[in-house]
Amino acid sequence: MKPSEEVSENWHIVFINAENDNILTKYLQKGFQHVYAMRETEGGYLWQVIDPTQSHIHLSLVSTNDFPHPRLYAGADAVIIPVTVHISRKSKMARLCVFNCVEVIKGVLGIKDFFIHTPYQLYKYLINKGEV
Repeated sequence: MKPSEEVSENWHIVFINAENDNILTKYLQKGFQHVYAMRETEGGYLWQVIDPTQSHIHLSLVSTNDFPHPRLYAGADAVIIPVTVHISRKSKMARLCVFNCVEVIKGVLGIKDFFIHTPYQLYKYLINKGEV
């Protein structure tokens, strides 16, 4: 059987304030200083969380029994965008970029737009593209 040429995935993209101040934090819009992604695993028992931090990319599995909705995990102040992506297996991700939380999430979503550098720009892109 030939594998599908397209991957479809449902993600929740979470925008929050940065936990730690850094040189760029003061230039980023409040509420949109950091971004991470989460989705339910097959069967719906766990959340897969991809959180690119300053020091590393933190991957975790969190029980949906403990957090039945992304809001309970992310917190009351988070902006959460549900996104369904359709990514061609033939597309290429190679590009020159500044490696930050936005680039990691763009990679997860298959977004290749070079001019998205901040969490707020990613938010506006998702809203304007009708990905929500």
